[in-house]
Amino acid sequence: MSARTAKCVSEGYALCDPNGRLAPLSFRGTRTESITALFALEDWAGKESEGWSAEIVYARIFTPKFFVDVIPEEKAVA
Repeated sequence: MSARTAKCVSEGYALCDPNGRLAPLSFRGTRTESITALFALEDWAGKESEGWSAEIVYARIFTPKFFVDVIPEEKAVA
């Protein structure tokens, strides 16, 4: 049996601007949390009329792997 890396996917909401781009740092677990990450809840109706939307998104969470840039044999010589 081979070792497998666990894949973790998280579902949540992110704000989408009028040009169709997801707003950075707006990913949250609920729609309300996503909206209040960037705007006051009272201002949301106006932002929706300008073209903003809260979209369901999926984020893949992974552990980064770092690679050694110096081979151990070369490090001993250096």
